[in-house]
Amino acid sequence: MKTIKMAFCLALVLAIAGCGGDSSSSKSSKQDTPPEPRNVAAEVNGGKATATYDSDNAYLVNDGETEGDFWSGNVVGDHITIEFDKAYEVSGLELYTNAANNSSTSIQFSSDGENFDSINLLSGDCFSMQMGSGRITCTFYQDRRATHARVVIKQNAHDVRIYELIVTGT
Repeated sequence: MKTIKMAFCLALVLAIAGCGGDSSSSKSSKQDTPPEPRNVAAEVNGGKATATYDSDNAYLVNDGETEGDFWSGNVVGDHITIEFDKAYEVSGLELYTNAANNSSTSIQFSSDGENFDSINLLSGDCFSMQMGSGRITCTFYQDRRATHARVVIKQNAHDVRIYELIVTGT
């Protein structure tokens, strides 16, 4: 819900900022301003979630709600994939789950939807990382180009709950 509210506020600010000044200065400042990072996995931003099991509830992982309803796998290897509306430069992620020690999941990204690379949370990929309290966060050392994000269940398939996957990108 926070993501939706932030997106609405940002849209409102941008709309108000565009109401004044001459068109040449407005146009110039738009070209000089880099795009704002946003949740590129969100359904409201074009993200489409699918799953190997319980596909009817796949949308729950990118609906903007970090508590309550969730997606869960059936067997080890089940996964949920979010296809972005286009390729983005991804700078980080937040995974809301009851398995916040990350031994039960693998978070992966792909630039073609077929070949996925796992994020190494504990060494190498995260400039800053936090685990606990139902959330895993990682800000990458280096942005990565991606069209898809995936969470794979590695163990305890019936017990792992995925509430939301937020992917920050531009």
